[in-house]
Amino acid sequence: MRFFGGLLLMIGFFGAAFITVRHADAEHLEWQTIEWGWYAVAFAIGLVGVVVLRVTAKSTGTQAHKLDADLEAMKTSLGRLVDKLAAMTAGRDDVSVYDVHGRIDDELMIDLNAFVEARETLIHLYGLQPYADLMNRFALSERNINRAWSASADGYIDEVWICMERAQQEMTAARDLLTKYVSKG
Repeated sequence: MRFFGGLLLMIGFFGAAFITVRHADAEHLEWQTIEWGWYAVAFAIGLVGVVVLRVTAKSTGTQAHKLDADLEAMKTSLGRLVDKLAAMTAGRDDVSVYDVHGRIDDELMIDLNAFVEARETLIHLYGLQPYADLMNRFALSERNINRAWSASADGYIDEVWICMERAQQEMTAARDLLTKYVSKG
């Protein structure tokens, strides 16, 4: 159904564009040359495409099994991220500063991406304010992870561990917020 909606949107858009320029030439650009009836038809086709896309996006985004799966993915990924960040900061004496960015790539990226892919479920389940609060914490953590990655690549050991500790604190706060929202139902 989404394909059909996208197809209608493209047909409407390109149809209206074609109708608009079909009779135009460089010397006689006049509004009267546009065939407004056909333009309205193309516009209506595009509008139907937009409606179909919005309806299908809303219906697929709020299906109960998808919401449950996404919520589980978020809980799992946040839990793993907190654990992995704690393990990385606890083992800081056993790892070279230049190896941290590789460990971030190997150990954190899958869970970061899994959370990001499922994040819109928060809006459907709990609303915009809880989504904003949780995403603020998650984004702060992710930003610190990125800073730690850069500091590792550049060899700034103190900056790596400061950022990793901040990332762990913010990710823990994000996990705790999600736990609070889930328990409230």
